Amino acid sequence: MLSYYLKVGMRALLKNKVHSGINLAGLAFGLACTIVITLWILREFSVDDFHENKHKIFRVMENQTYSGNEIYTFSATPGPLKDKLKELFPEITHATRLTWDDTELLSVGDKGHYQTGFYADQDFWDIFTCELINGERKTLLAQPDHIVISESVSQKLFGTTDVIGRTLQMQTQEEYRVSGVFKEMPENSTLKFDFIAPVDAYIKRNDWLATWNSNGIRTYLMTQANITSDALGTKIKDVVRQNGQDNVDLRVQAMPEWYLYTDFQNGINTGGGRIESVRIFSIIAVFILLIACINFMNLSTARSSLRALEVGIRKVSGASRFLLSAQFLGESLLLTTCAGVAGIGLASLALPWFNQLFDLKLSLYDAGWRFWSMFAVITLLTGIIAGSYPALFLSGFKPVKVLKGSIRTGSGGGAGTLRKTLVTTQFIISVFLIISTIVIYHQMQLIQHKHLGYDKENLVMLPVNGTLWDKYQTVKTELLQHPEILSISATNGWLHSWGNNTSQVSWQGKDPDQSILFQTIPVEHDFLKTIGATLREGRDFSSAFPGDSLSYVVNETATELMGMENPIGQALTLNEVEGKIVGWVKDFHVGSFKAQQDPVILLLRPWKNWIYVRLAPGDINKSLALMGEVLKKHNPAYPFQYHFTDQEYAELHRAEQVTGSLAKVFAGLAVFVSCLGLFGLAAFSTEQRQKEIGIRKILGATVSNLLTLLSKDFLKLVLIAILIAIPLAWWAMDDWLRSYTFRIELEWWYFALAGVAAIAIAFITVSAQGIRAALINPIHSLRSE
Repeated sequence: MLSYYLKVGMRALLKNKVHSGINLAGLAFGLACTIVITLWILREFSVDDFHENKHKIFRVMENQTYSGNEIYTFSATPGPLKDKLKELFPEITHATRLTWDDTELLSVGDKGHYQTGFYADQDFWDIFTCELINGERKTLLAQPDHIVISESVSQKLFGTTDVIGRTLQMQTQEEYRVSGVFKEMPENSTLKFDFIAPVDAYIKRNDWLATWNSNGIRTYLMTQANITSDALGTKIKDVVRQNGQDNVDLRVQAMPEWYLYTDFQNGINTGGGRIESVRIFSIIAVFILLIACINFMNLSTARSSLRALEVGIRKVSGASRFLLSAQFLGESLLLTTCAGVAGIGLASLALPWFNQLFDLKLSLYDAGWRFWSMFAVITLLTGIIAGSYPALFLSGFKPVKVLKGSIRTGSGGGAGTLRKTLVTTQFIISVFLIISTIVIYHQMQLIQHKHLGYDKENLVMLPVNGTLWDKYQTVKTELLQHPEILSISATNGWLHSWGNNTSQVSWQGKDPDQSILFQTIPVEHDFLKTIGATLREGRDFSSAFPGDSLSYVVNETATELMGMENPIGQALTLNEVEGKIVGWVKDFHVGSFKAQQDPVILLLRPWKNWIYVRLAPGDINKSLALMGEVLKKHNPAYPFQYHFTDQEYAELHRAEQVTGSLAKVFAGLAVFVSCLGLFGLAAFSTEQRQKEIGIRKILGATVSNLLTLLSKDFLKLVLIAILIAIPLAWWAMDDWLRSYTFRIELEWWYFALAGVAAIAIAFITVSAQGIRAALINPIHSLRSE
């Protein structure tokens, strides 16, 4: 019996090749999208999943409250916090401090490589899962000169992993003994590092971190089982406040939330972050699959008259409605299975592009049982959803009506109304995605091309290492002798991520109860000139003014918050150092477009981490080679390393760029799949009306008259879809844009363009069949069987 129904199903699919091909293509594209997105979603949810104690690991967060009840949330904490928490709360079994990423030169003899790593406490190895190749876990960071390196670093520097007790140099100055070698962290880890060194050694070099008001290091905890984030956060909330920082409360975030849930507002996790991308593309995958299922339903019910006689004869012969429904549902599942196989092939072709876009290594070969189980369930559900209504509709035909030829499957009746509803739904989704793509594209254009208040083009950053800072003036003088180098300055951070904040700022007339968080940027002479910022009044720091160590430059946002109409010459005290304002600079954006413009204070200080070099337009490679020669001469132990600010800025907004690229692709696929269904319906409608078309042509109807006749019903549905999609898309895109401080306005023509595009696409799709039918000789159309 099963083989019989399978044979009948295959025969039905092969008999209607165009109908089956359209359904197969739509379902295959829908399932291919689902495969790629499901792989990605599983990867997103698997981040940090390999840690054995993941449900007991927390990171400590600070909520800092300032005037106006503004709350800023950071993962930066004071250095002494770790020991205090272990002392006060016995449920905290392990705690470690952890620095931010440090790129250091590790060398053995004449072999040297830049590697990224952290400084941590010994408890790090009890908290996090990291597979050791060599070394004793309990003593890895027991001594200040210990270092633990990755397998790849060990091979690079020593040519082997049997290196316990051997020495290496960090930054050519400090000597460390290797106490352990670990395997590379998995690709789906939030913590990735090439080395770990003792944090006490780092704090010894940066003794300011040992104070309660430092907020310059991260703190991670592991607790006993069965304690929630809220319960632990409530217990430790006041620890920093009790030790001198009266505007700071603590909270914790559990490890499973670190990667996906990163957005905080008013001190509370909003449930946003990367999880928003997961939600968006999950919905898009469902939309595309839904459109493909709608195609199947529409085409199956539209062509039902061709199988009505088969149903009638089977029922007269004793077939039950259940068996008929099972047969038609089986045909749907058979087609969906074939589409699933085709979808796997399409997904395999798309994955290299997707991996490059996301910088991932997704593969169907390594997908695992969880993915294949999900894919099997999705394919099964798709087949059931797509085939359910056609199965019930076809199996419900009355034998008497069928054999009398009185079954109606055209535009009238319940089936016709349902088809119109489904076509409208398809185009609501398609127009929604078109509008979303247009809005996302223009927001990305704003991010890429908006003037930031400084010139990010031809601006190079050089890390300060070795003896470079001691020879800074010599290097600067030598480089400026060449016309390729226009200006040089230095600072302690990147333009998009400074990391220095303080509320210890006072000025004349300040409300003593007012507390504002300022971003402070230590710089060298000619900084504003080098980055291309614009002065409103006053001057930049200059070597011509020896007293500039007690001078400040402020931005527009800072003067507005301080209530200064003309700040030049006014007194300003920063961290108890009194000086005066000598420059007033226009705001230059130093963070993500989702962040508010910070009040900024520039100050002249003698310690810097980065040298900024403004290059003349032209041969950039020649300029880089020149800088490389000069730095190699004055800092020979360190390889020449550089970064372009425009590239770093692009990386800062990489997630938004990826979202924009994917939105365009998926919107295009949704429109394509919708048009496949519309094409099939138009073909069937034209076939059903061939005699009418022939009679109209004989009576003098032109091709344009016939095109209008055949397309007007479909275009009405598209117009209804546009009217419904526009307010939905406006609401969704307005909500999405609210996450950006700097954003575009929703222009009316975005929606008009999407509507015109949808109508044009639908008209072209229907016209392809209409023109073909209109050009057929009426004699052939009116010939009787």
